[in-house]
Amino acid sequence: MIFDSQIAEEDYKHAVQVWNKFNISTLGEYSDLYLKTDVLLLADVFESFRETSLKAYDLCPAHFYTTPGLTFSAALKMTKVELELLTDIDMLMFIESGIRGGISQCCNRYAKSNNPYMGSSYDKDQKTKTLLYFDINNLYGWAMVQPLPVGKFEWIDYEKNPSFFNTPPDSDIGYFAEVDLEYPEEIHDDHRDLPFCAEHLAPPGSKQKKLLTTLNDKKRYVIHYRALKQVLDNGLRLKKVHRILSFEQRAWLKPYVEFNTEKRKQAKNEFEKLFYKLLINAVYGKCIEREWKRVDVRLLKRTSITIKKPIYVGLSILDLSKTLVYDFHYSYMKKRVGEKCKLLYTDTDSLIYEVEDIDMYQIMKEDVHKFDTSDYDENNQFGIPRVNKKVPGLMKDECCGKIMTEFIGLRSKMYSILVNGAATVKKAKGIKSSVEKIALSPHDDKRFLLPHSTDTLPWGHYRIMEEQMAQAAMQVEGDAVEGIVVEERGNNGEGRKREGESEWGHEATNENASRVGMTLYADGGEPIKIEYDV
Repeated sequence: MIFDSQIAEEDYKHAVQVWNKFNISTLGEYSDLYLKTDVLLLADVFESFRETSLKAYDLCPAHFYTTPGLTFSAALKMTKVELELLTDIDMLMFIESGIRGGISQCCNRYAKSNNPYMGSSYDKDQKTKTLLYFDINNLYGWAMVQPLPVGKFEWIDYEKNPSFFNTPPDSDIGYFAEVDLEYPEEIHDDHRDLPFCAEHLAPPGSKQKKLLTTLNDKKRYVIHYRALKQVLDNGLRLKKVHRILSFEQRAWLKPYVEFNTEKRKQAKNEFEKLFYKLLINAVYGKCIEREWKRVDVRLLKRTSITIKKPIYVGLSILDLSKTLVYDFHYSYMKKRVGEKCKLLYTDTDSLIYEVEDIDMYQIMKEDVHKFDTSDYDENNQFGIPRVNKKVPGLMKDECCGKIMTEFIGLRSKMYSILVNGAATVKKAKGIKSSVEKIALSPHDDKRFLLPHSTDTLPWGHYRIMEEQMAQAAMQVEGDAVEGIVVEERGNNGEGRKREGESEWGHEATNENASRVGMTLYADGGEPIKIEYDV
């Protein structure tokens, strides 16, 4: 009952078969047999692991604590790169503040497909809708073959290089910048599904910080220069540059990533495929290792921390990987499909879309150079050729050409999808895999859930304040709310009044105000004062 479940009938029959086959008479003998087979099988697997590593890198895993330690040493050995170790604490903390992981969020809660590829389930009288589950091939591997920092870090003056963010991607010099950005209201609706510049913030009503994509202005935001160029090209405004850190860069990890990618293509079994995939991704993990968070308890008179990991490489990989995700969403899907596409869910390297009135499979066929379709059936109903197997940076259909019929998302890391001809996919982070995920929490504070709807908005969207005001107004008792006079008051003490049913203000009267107040004057009623966070 450890997992609150009963033994399956087939598992019991298997246990009886083993018991009889090996002439077991006690539970002790049964336990010894289990341990013997478990240890011997694990030893065989580890010996295969050692043999594969020695053949590929001339390094023995038995000399390393972890596989990430092994692959980081293998990368340095193969590339012969010499990475500069930071000795300036200001540079170190500057770079550390810019490290942000992959984005995971549920943007829209529910969608159901309806398209001709569904056969008899298609209702031609309803809107055509297609659900697509895209996943980027080797996202971090793609970022790791880009030019990455190696050394020669130096603070530079913005006035001497005001267009640093237009530096070509293959330049010998790259930059990290600390900037203030404005998120104009006129692009809020266009960016509502996937805002730029995620931040570690505590959602309203919570004390725990999470990685949120918001439409708020950004203050002292540390970002890679290529990511900064992308956000400016998509409508955000650069208000101020606080600091710029320049560095020498080159594509030093490219030979190692390409070597492992080719080995993965040649792999003859699942173990080798996963092995070479892990050895690519784990390099990035060692580059964001925060050594100052390690704990070693001893009685000492003096303490010191030696920082030996190139976290500047980790920051670059994370920011560059996000540019690929955002580029697919804004430069491809939004331009190719327009307002007909709605982002339902995203998690680091995957995107789930709902597309209306457009044959997305025909578009994939026309733009097949952007997709890995190698997992499709040879004679698939869409006529899409099988090409681009395992090419890093290309999108692939996680459903492998099968039709996704329904999506239900409750929050980040918690969703379910139905696919024709495949088992139901249920994801629920933190719930044991042995437990059927039938009771999931719908509470999601990463985004604002619109009342009486399955749609959400990112925090900072101008409509959120309007929705909060509307909900507050609905609580007014007495006469109808037509002709309400609204008085808004920010922290600067200056108020302003406006009349109307729904056109209430959504701009704080003080740029730095953290709380805004308003007073509702209903006809013949007492004034009602409301305060809320912005």
